[in-house]
Amino acid sequence: MLRFDGGAIGTFLISQVSPGHANDFSWELTGSNASLAWRQEEPELLRYREREIGSVTVQRAPSGVVAPGVPSLPGGHPEGWSDALRDLFRDVYASILTAQPPPDDGTYPTFADGERAVRFVDAVLRSAERGGWERL
Repeated sequence: MLRFDGGAIGTFLISQVSPGHANDFSWELTGSNASLAWRQEEPELLRYREREIGSVTVQRAPSGVVAPGVPSLPGGHPEGWSDALRDLFRDVYASILTAQPPPDDGTYPTFADGERAVRFVDAVLRSAERGGWERL
């Protein structure tokens, strides 16, 4: 479990041994009235659920329209691990090739982002070891 500034509570479930979930990755944002969910095993679909209207599934547009930072393959061609890495590093390599400093606009992760991720994992491990909350 984790606490966000403002009092919101979140949870993470991380497992390498859950039966029937080979290479499965998913996330869900759940609020009081609605939720949004995505699963790696169905990468073309995004599910929106709301108390009043029920469930709506949105499929990635098949038109091939590509927005900045979005993978370059059209709908119907799920992105794989290598594609995700290629799309992540495309801007990094362009920055290196042009000898330009990386943009500070969130285009791609920085060393600071990596450090924050490592601190998060360390806090999770300490929390599990102690059986209590850890501050980040």
